[in-house]
Amino acid sequence: MLTPPEIMKHKVDQTLIALRQADAQATVAAIVRTAEAAEAHRAEVEATGLTVQRVFRLVPGLAVEGKVTDVLALADRPWVRSISLDREVHAMRETWNVIREVWNVRREPDARELYSQARARSATSRHW
Repeated sequence: MLTPPEIMKHKVDQTLIALRQADAQATVAAIVRTAEAAEAHRAEVEATGLTVQRVFRLVPGLAVEGKVTDVLALADRPWVRSISLDREVHAMRETWNVIREVWNVRREPDARELYSQARARSATSRHW
């Protein structure tokens, strides 16, 4: 079933459309966000020839893998909210590096650190 272009534009990641234009038989991994519980649609998705890699519950959706044309064919289903290419995510990596730098510059030493520093000073300067 062909999906109207306006639905494709709003529901589908444009990268997937470009992949289909480049190679309609390409295998892709995608995230299909659903309007309600994703588990209810698992069998329907698998019946299209796609493999369901994971079912998401907090934000309802499915991680699927298969031919890009089969993935895009899901866009006309009323329960599909969006379809996006499954990409690797690196959340917080850079943020944690910045936090770590700020922490090392601005933090006050704790009691164990002060004790270690005092012992190190007393070991080098013995007062009898």
